[in-house]
Amino acid sequence: MANDGYVTLLHEVATRTLPLSRLEPVIGQERYDRLISAGDRLKNRLGERTVWNINSTAVGGGVAEMLQVVVGYVAGFGIPIRWLTIGGDPVFFGITKRLHNQIHGAAEGPLPDGRTRLCLHQAAVRPDMGAAGQAVGHPAVY
Repeated sequence: MANDGYVTLLHEVATRTLPLSRLEPVIGQERYDRLISAGDRLKNRLGERTVWNINSTAVGGGVAEMLQVVVGYVAGFGIPIRWLTIGGDPVFFGITKRLHNQIHGAAEGPLPDGRTRLCLHQAAVRPDMGAAGQAVGHPAVY
């Protein structure tokens, strides 16, 4: 985080494309065929849209380990996908953790309205974050 109290820039994580064919001997022909079929349906539904993954770290922890593989296989399918990391202060990550928990049904009470709005607004209006910052401060969040 910069000393000005704003959320840091987003940083793209370099990943490698993984061929889906590597999975066939592991999961068997029937499951592989279902995977390919489901991937085709997803690719058609997404059209030209990009799948975005944003988390706090590119290494260590379960999310980063899963994304290294998942992003590679999705890219191998030809679906546009990107992975970014974002930095922030403890208040920012406390809020994002609470939002995450509430999405998954673990309510921890209401978020502190003023601080939440300020934190997310600052993330959204940073001119150096570009369009990606707009997703962080989406009005539906507050």
